[in-house]
This record gives sequence, C-alpha cells and structure tokens, in this order.
Amino acid sequence: MTSITTRIVIADDHTIFRQGLVELLRSVSGVSVVGEARDGREALRLITEMNPDVAILDISMPDLDGIKITKEINRKGLKTKVIILTMHTDPGIASRALKSCASGYILKEDAFEDLVYALRTAVLGGKFISPSIAEEVLKTPQVEPEGCGLLTPREREI
Repeated sequence: MTSITTRIVIADDHTIFRQGLVELLRSVSGVSVVGEARDGREALRLITEMNPDVAILDISMPDLDGIKITKEINRKGLKTKVIILTMHTDPGIASRALKSCASGYILKEDAFEDLVYALRTAVLGGKFISPSIAEEVLKTPQVEPEGCGLLTPREREI
C-alpha cells in the first residue's frame, strides 16, 4: 500500500522560526518539506520550480509579500495551495489573503495542530481561517475571489 506525501515549501524571513517549523512538520505523517525560502522572490522561484502541494507563506517578507505571491501563483495557474502563516490579526488583511486565493490564514500564536488541520483542509480543497479571528473575518465585507485557479493561463489570455 502506498501513501501520498504532501510536499510543502515554507517561506518566512525569520530563520529560527522557519527552521523550527520545518522541525515540527517532520513529526507529521505524510508531510515532506521540500523547500525553504527567506524572502518572497526566492519563495516564488521555489514554488514555480518545485510545484509543491502547499506553500506556507508569511505575509511580511522582503521583496514580495505572501499575498502578492499568492496572486502570482494563481495568475500562473499553478496548483499549489497557499496557507498564510502570520502575526497579523487584522480581519481586513485576512480577507485580502483569502480574496487572493489563499486556502488558509493562520496566526503564529495559534496551536501547531491548527496549522496541521489547515494543511489537510487545503489539500482536500477547503479553506481554514484561524479560529481566533474567523468570526471577525466572516463579518468583513467579502469580494469574490479573483478566479482562484478556475482558468488556465491560456484561458485568461482569451
């Protein structure tokens, strides 16, 4: 019997945090961290080249922020699901991330189990919002997501 491994790229400009997250994820069955980036451009390059199942991105990074990377992943028609892992508790920022087609928005103060649940949810095509801000995010006026991978790059050209 074969098991499916979820391939992950992690991007965060704080080295100790990023390395700690990699170590925590090693304990999760069926998960493999295939790349790490310390800035937005490096993250986008890794995601484009490696085509991971999931990218865990910080919002505030040098060069490109996590929301811009998420939009670019969608624009390129990549299948990588994005989970934003951040310190930003502002529901407006969370709404912008979800509008950009992120599959999850997790706060760095949340439990590791929430991140694992968000990973599993994203892989299955669902969305996850940090429990501590979910109610406020849902009250924020929502705009329809920007396509979220519904069209291929060629379909967008037409």
